[in-house]
Amino acid sequence: MRVLCALTPSSDVLDMGCGPGRVAAPLTRFLDPTQGGSYEGFDVMPKSIKWCRKAITPKHPTFRFELADIHNAQYNPKGTQHADEYVFPYGDESFDAVLAASLFTHLQPFEGQHYLREACRVLRPGGRLLSTWFLINDKAEELLRARRSARSGSAVKLDRELTDERGNPFRSQFPEAPEHMIAIDEQAVRDQHDRAGLEIVEVLYGSWPGGPGLGWPGQDMIVSRRPIR
Repeated sequence: MRVLCALTPSSDVLDMGCGPGRVAAPLTRFLDPTQGGSYEGFDVMPKSIKWCRKAITPKHPTFRFELADIHNAQYNPKGTQHADEYVFPYGDESFDAVLAASLFTHLQPFEGQHYLREACRVLRPGGRLLSTWFLINDKAEELLRARRSARSGSAVKLDRELTDERGNPFRSQFPEAPEHMIAIDEQAVRDQHDRAGLEIVEVLYGSWPGGPGLGWPGQDMIVSRRPIR
């Protein structure tokens, strides 16, 4: 992660969907506040933010956590704000790197598009976004078919083709609460990055469809950057 995002101890990092500090904890041993390094994280789960504020911030004051009161059918059904309306509470060009581990896998396409735009806004020119996805492409389709044919008990069933409220297609196992697991066509995700103003640097494919992979944690990983104009 540090290499892919070109992190240094003086980097300013934003962690979108930070959860209970799974990324923040190891970064406390890397980011150096005496060199200007800092961390900001936000999440929709109140318990996670409460825990991070109690367990991490007192020991590491430059690690701050924000509760985002966003509706998510899986993780925050009582949220009052729509994800596509959420403005990240940070200024333009505030961060050297933005992380989004297992976040876009829980956002419908129109929501993910907004998050990509906001990520680009808060990144400094040359800054990188590291995000994970379930990408549908020819290889993933082939592997998923093989797992279904083998009747594997662990096979991922992504034959539910749905559309979000803007008409964008995606797949999920859970039509009543699709945010539990969302997969999107790879070309559509590439187009989303382009519309957001982000250049894709590298794609590392994960093992989730049933093959070997390098992504995290088994998901496909995209490294993108805000161009230097």
